[in-house]
Amino acid sequence: MWARRFRDVFELHISDLGGVEAVSEAEQSICRRISTLTVELERLECRLVKQEAPDDRLLDLYQRVSNTLRRLLESV
Repeated sequence: MWARRFRDVFELHISDLGGVEAVSEAEQSICRRISTLTVELERLECRLVKQEAPDDRLLDLYQRVSNTLRRLLESV
């Protein structure tokens, strides 16, 4: 399930950049990292929603990963 979601997100980002033919290896590498972080953030969101009160460590991790994702998205 994780790998399938990763592939879907990766393909969507590559498509947004004009397709495989238009994307450099460096951009593909960044898109792989973006996809990984996106899937992990979705996983963290599920964990946070199931809790009655958010775990401070999870919330901090979520915030840091979100900021990293934003920076990567800005770079492509």
